[in-house]
Amino acid sequence: MKTKRYYLRGEFWAGVIVLIAGILHLLNKLDISFTGVLENYWPILFIAIGIFQISSARYRDAVSSTLLILVGTMLMVFKSGVLTSETLQEYWPEPLKKIIEVLIQSVAYMIDFY
Repeated sequence: MKTKRYYLRGEFWAGVIVLIAGILHLLNKLDISFTGVLENYWPILFIAIGIFQISSARYRDAVSSTLLILVGTMLMVFKSGVLTSETLQEYWPEPLKKIIEVLIQSVAYMIDFY
């Protein structure tokens, strides 16, 4: 007898809906805007998906999972302002400065676009 996958069962989705409703209610009670949280922390979705893929027994592509985690981490670092072009000017070698500056400009464009 073949069992259904857990995410195809109704109980799973009922639990997900209750969990999301609870999180939204908690944010509302704490006077925290859901859109503000989503606007600031959306790169964490990349990190979470990468971790989920690495921990999955069926998923075998570690390169794409690692890339998702690195992209999410870089977006969070750029968005938080920890790494700026001034930091790069002081501490990084010249060839890397050009590459990272292009990345920062493209990430800044992405952040402003969304």
